[in-house]
Parts: sequence; C-alpha cells; structure tokens
Amino acid sequence: MTRGNAGWMLSRSMKKALLLLAALLVLPALALNGPGKADAALPVIGETIALKALSNNNYVCADNAGADPLIANRATAGVWEQFVVRDAGGGLFALQSNANNKYVSKRADNVLIASATTIGANEKFQIIDAGGNNVYLKSGANNQYVDADISPTLPLIANRASAGPWETFQKVVVSTPQPQGPHYLGVTFGISKETMTGGPYVNQGNQIFDLPLFKSTADEAKFWDNYVEELVTSGVDFVAPTIRGYLDPAHPANNGGDTRKLSGLVDAINRRGAGAQLKISALDDTPASMTDKKNAFKHGTGGYNPPFDVGDANGTGEGGYAYIWDHNLRAFFTAVPDNLRFKIDGRPVIYEWAMGDFAFTNQGNGNLKKMVEYIRQRAQAEFGVNPYLIVDQSWLSEDPTVASVVDGVHGWFPVPGGRTVTTFGGNNFGVAVPSFRFVVGSTNMNIDPNHGQTLIDNLNATVPNSLVTLVEGFTDWEENAATWRGREGAYAATKYDYPNQMINILRRFSRSPFPAQLRIEAESADSYNDTTSGSATGVYRDGSMDVETTSDAGGGWDVGYTEAGEWLEWKEVPLQGAVTLKLRVASPLSGKRIRFVIDGVAGATVTVPNTGDWQSYQTINAGTFSFGSGTYHTVRLEMLDGGINLNYWTN
Repeated sequence: MTRGNAGWMLSRSMKKALLLLAALLVLPALALNGPGKADAALPVIGETIALKALSNNNYVCADNAGADPLIANRATAGVWEQFVVRDAGGGLFALQSNANNKYVSKRADNVLIASATTIGANEKFQIIDAGGNNVYLKSGANNQYVDADISPTLPLIANRASAGPWETFQKVVVSTPQPQGPHYLGVTFGISKETMTGGPYVNQGNQIFDLPLFKSTADEAKFWDNYVEELVTSGVDFVAPTIRGYLDPAHPANNGGDTRKLSGLVDAINRRGAGAQLKISALDDTPASMTDKKNAFKHGTGGYNPPFDVGDANGTGEGGYAYIWDHNLRAFFTAVPDNLRFKIDGRPVIYEWAMGDFAFTNQGNGNLKKMVEYIRQRAQAEFGVNPYLIVDQSWLSEDPTVASVVDGVHGWFPVPGGRTVTTFGGNNFGVAVPSFRFVVGSTNMNIDPNHGQTLIDNLNATVPNSLVTLVEGFTDWEENAATWRGREGAYAATKYDYPNQMINILRRFSRSPFPAQLRIEAESADSYNDTTSGSATGVYRDGSMDVETTSDAGGGWDVGYTEAGEWLEWKEVPLQGAVTLKLRVASPLSGKRIRFVIDGVAGATVTVPNTGDWQSYQTINAGTFSFGSGTYHTVRLEMLDGGINLNYWTN
C-alpha cells in the first residue's frame, strides 16, 4: 500500500525508506524477522538444519553424541551435525540437536553445548539474516554473537559484540516440515480516491506500469462489482482493504482510504452471492490512520510531524485512542457483518502496520500493550468479538510487553527480496509481494516481477510454511505491486505477460487451485479479435472489445455487438478431468453458432438458441472435454456467426 490524498500523507514508499533506516539503527534490539530478513536464511519452526562455519568451511557438530561442546570440524553433515529449529517465544529460537535430542545451551563460560532438556534463558538465540543463505546466531542470554574459530579444534562460543566472517554460518536446510493447514491466502487492497475513480495514476514521478484493465468511474458500485469478481476469480480466502480511518466532518485526508467505504465491498459480495468464497479482513495503515489523521484534525497539516504520542490515551496532547478505534476499527466492524469477516480460530482478523519512530513516540513502557487492551475491550463491549490481531514486528521492538496481548506478528517485506515468514506463538505468518518499483530522485527501490516468477517464488516460500500469507497489494499501482487484472500491452510497458497472469498465479497457491465451479467473465479475456474498429460502448476496458452493462442475474457486464470471425481467449486456465463447459448467452436471433477451441483443438460447434432478447440469457452446454490432472490450458471462444451476447462461461 502507498499514499493517500496528495499533500496529506507521505507515500508508503517513503515510509518504507524511513522504516529501513530505523531498522538499521535499532537492529541489535530486534528479536523478530523484520525487513531485511528473508529468503532461505529465515528460520522455520520445525525444520532440520545444518550450520556451516564460514571461518573454516566446516559443519558445526554436537561432538561425541552431544557430550562435548559444539565445534565446527566436520566436512559433511550427518546426524550429529543436524539441529531442529524450535520456537523459544518472543521471536527467539532454540536448536535441538539430533545427536541427543537436547537443546543447545550457553554455559557459564559462554561455550555452546547440547545439554539442556528444557528451553530456558541460556537456550534462546536470535537467528539473524546475514545475506543469502547465511545467518548470525546471537545468544539471548548475554546478547553476544556466536563465534566459530578458524581453528577446527576450538568450540563455538558466544562472546562477540559484533558479527563478522567468524560469526557467519551458512544455514543448510536438511528437511522442512509441512505445517498443518489451512494456509490461508489474502491480499491487501488500496481504496484511495484515485484507485476507486480511475486515476489519475500518478505517484510523485514514479513510472507506473501496473495499470488496471477495468476503467473505474465515479460509480463505486461498479468498482466493487468488478473487483469482487476479480478477487473471487483469484481464489484468495480474504481481502484486507488498507484502512486509514476518517475525520468527521469530511476532510481531504479521508480520500486516502476511508474505512466506511467497506460497506460498498460488502454490498458487492452480497450481489454476487460470494459470501462463502470471499471474506474481509483489514490492514490498518497506522501512520496514516493515527498520526496523519491526528495532524490533519489538530494542526490542519497532515503528515507525521508532530508524531503520535501512544501514551496519550485521551487525546489531550498529540495522541488519542479515538484515532485507532472510534474513527477506524469501529467503522470496520460496523461496515463488515460478522458472516463476512475473515476469521482465525473463530475471531476476526485485523492486521496492523508499523509503529516506527518516524510517526510515533512514547510507544514503550507498556503503552502499546495498553492500546491493544483498549481495542479488545471496546470490540468486545460494542460488537461481542475478540479480534485476532497480527501486528508489524515494530510493535514488539518498541514495546516488548505487547507480545502478551497480540495473536500474530508479520515482518512485512524487504526490498529487495519481497517476502518474510515470521514465527510467533507457534504459528508462521507470511507476507509476499509480486514486484515493487519506486524510483524517484535518489530513491531506487526495485523488485523485478520477472514475468510473474517473483510472485511464484515468494508464494512458494510463504504459503506452504505459514498459517496465513498476506500479499501486498491487489490494487497497489502506486508502487507497481498490483495483482489485479492488468491493461493490455507488451511486457515492457506492463511488466506482466498477459492481463490475468497475477490473478492466475494467486489462484494456483489458493486452497482451490482447480475450482469445481470456475466462472470466467467474457469481458475479462486476455486477448481477443474484434472485426470492427473501436468499442461500440467504451465501457469496462480500453480497446476494441464491445463490452456493455448486462441486466442478467447478478449484474456485471457482457460482450455484445459480436460479428462472425471474432473470438475471446484466456491463458493458463486450470481445467482437469472430464469437463462440460457451459455458456451464458443471449440472442434474439436463430441459428447463430459458437465453439470452444482449447490448446488449438476445436470442440463441437454449438447453435445458440433464440432467447427472445439481447438481455434474456440462457445457459447452454458447449461441449465436453477431457484434461489431464493438474493442467493449464489456453481457451478460445470463437463466434462462427455474429449476433450473440456473451456473459460468462463455467466448467
């Protein structure tokens, strides 16, 4: 997610840069996987690893079946050189030796040995990303880095104040457990005025590639109708709109992401009958919903100066819980009914973003904990719910006591990299991004989408290993991180291979990658042939496809004004087994023919019945096809004759 109304808040990119700087300044105090901790170096609870010392290129061994101290002296990794990563709480980890099933412990002389039967202070370590597959180990007992001497005769010892080559270990994954499901997948969704009304798609001079196929207008109902369809098609379990609260009376700061707008999303889900498929969470952009709104209201300026005082609960100074509850989270629970809330363990999920010093002050001394307790108390009193709160790792680094009152922790995503998996409370919480590009002045932040492979890699690394993975961000055109259906164009101009590519990748990692009830809208085609120049209606998308609003049940759009020889085509459609394709069609004419062509092979020619009117629709069978298990296909729908209106097709 990124900026709100111009002039009222900094861009998300600039906030990210500030956070990265802050992370560098406070890194020794961080216990969790924050920005900059990603890729194979991330610890995963339950995985078995070996550690190879860069000082002497030997594996760390629990020698003599664990009876002797740890030592880096083995050329290969066997049982004595293997350790299981265990959750030690508070973002710390313990290493359980496979040599004797005991935990690695720091002795009084700081030497490491696998001798403990339980996890205490001396058995807790930070596992810190050192770049690539490398890590540093830092004792939680004395805050010193673990050193492996260049000599393979000296034991590992936690006695170094800083980390260099001798304190660097290659983390070699021997085996990774498959955490039990359900492996939920969701996406963030920006609701700025520009996003909802069709632009202008301008962000501080950053070149924008990720432009939407759908042509938004001032009609918010149609905006939500389209994006509910796209979200359902992607297969995600939930959407987390980026909420930034509101001020009353109305204020320009509300244009960045007014939480009350979620009522439109609720209505669209109900219109489509998609309540069982798509649920709603929220990502609270805390610097915007709290600091920016406070400064807009109190000082008429917006922005992050002066910072928000977390210790000021009543708002007599530069704080106030009203900004996070009264004018934000209360509006979420009011707009989103219980049956549409995304839940874990039966509790509605709320994500909270950063609490860094660039926008906040006085976060420590239990102040963040008190604020969370207030949120829970109000949610219970007003709505009878106990939210499942997943907070940014900065909450814990600023106020460690908050760990006792939150349910999950996320590490957002680093640039470069684009993914994190953060362990908290026995669960893993993933965050991933498909791409990222913000290049303005001296700021050069870039994650190459690589024809969709970046999103595939990031989801491969997060979804199977996490209870829930949040993908930034379905509509994030501002930072070129969108996964919506994109505009037509060459890769150099769009950074995707075809309009539905990112939606298809999301579906591949969903809990239903091959939906039993797949519905493909005619207007969503990746490519098409239209024999007439220009669009007859100018609706939905640019180009020559003739799209119009449909009066068929469920609303939406159809493709009309069809002529003989025209076709619509979709790429990488998931179809398996024996499938009878069905078409939703309308025509007041008789004898009009149509057929599917799949992977270049034509199916049966089907005659469309006379339905009596251009907007009187019937569902017809369009042929049975047989597909291999787990296969993806190019599906073309050919109009052998014109005079047919097409709403959608299903399997």
